[in-house]
This record gives sequence, C-alpha cells and structure tokens, in this order.
Amino acid sequence: MKAIILKPGKHGEVVDIDLSYNNLRSLVGGNIEMTYPFEDEYLAVISNEEAKLLDLPPNRAARRSDGSIADIYCGTMVVVALAPEADYRDLTDEEENLVMKMWGPLEGKDDWGGAKPNMDFHIYAGDDALAFFMGGMR
Repeated sequence: MKAIILKPGKHGEVVDIDLSYNNLRSLVGGNIEMTYPFEDEYLAVISNEEAKLLDLPPNRAARRSDGSIADIYCGTMVVVALAPEADYRDLTDEEENLVMKMWGPLEGKDDWGGAKPNMDFHIYAGDDALAFFMGGMR
C-alpha cells in the first residue's frame, strides 16, 4: 500500500509497503499506536506506543488548527489511509500532498519554539483538527 514514512531527521518519503501488523511493528520499532490528527480525513499515524518512554528521538510536531504545538511525535511515523470499513487503502494524491506539505520537510528543535514531547498527551480525532486529552481534562 502507498503510505508515507517520516523518520526523525529525514525528509518524508512516499513508499509502497506491506501494512501487516508485524511489518508495522518492525518499521516503528515496537508496539504500534494509531492516532488520528487529521480532522475530516481518513488518515492515521502509526507510531511506537512507547516512543517517549524509550526516549526515541523527536520527529514531527502535532499542531492545533491555530498552529500552536499540541505535542511532538517521537520515533518513526507511518501515515496511512483508512477505508470506511476499517481497512487500509492507498493514499490518494491529495492526501499525499496534504501530509507532505505538513510533515514532509525536516523539523527540529528550532522549529518547535522550545516545545518538547509531552508524556501526558494522547492524540485522537477531534473538532480542532487536533484534539487531545491531558491528564483527564477533556
């Protein structure tokens, strides 16, 4: 399937990969976690569930609709497209462009204005293009 791999310190890369569970675990280096930071898009980010606990390198910022940083993903990220029946499908050209515009270029500490990965954030789909739970606050 056509997906995008985002590795820390590297430009985003559109690839054709096997989206089996074991391959995804191999790509992110451990147990997978799926988050949904794109409102109104059938897109998911697959990353290592324990990336912050394992102190994996920071990767890309997850931003709110106003541009402020909600959190920073750590470790390798795989962006995939979801079919309505909860299966994977190829990214469309439009989805590919959306993700590459947002996350294709390199990001680093200088781009984050002092923001650091937050252990209390859990990204999920929401009303504000990126919504989050923080310590029980909704």
